Amino acid sequence: QDRGSIEPGKVADLVLFDPENIRAKATYPDPLQLSTGFDMVFIAGEVAFENGASTQESLGDVLSPNQ
Repeated sequence: QDRGSIEPGKVADLVLFDPENIRAKATYPDPLQLSTGFDMVFIAGEVAFENGASTQESLGDVLSPNQ
């Protein structure tokens, strides 16, 4: 009931970005380089990433491939 739309009182994960600014930095020799150009990430309505850095220790759960 608290998911499925973006409105007050709902839980939402959002990624804000300008498609013109997205850059993939990973290469075969260095695959752990992060992409750039993402402005903000919200997890469960909380800011998790802003200005190129994480803002929270941990938000949400990591899911294994079979979940």
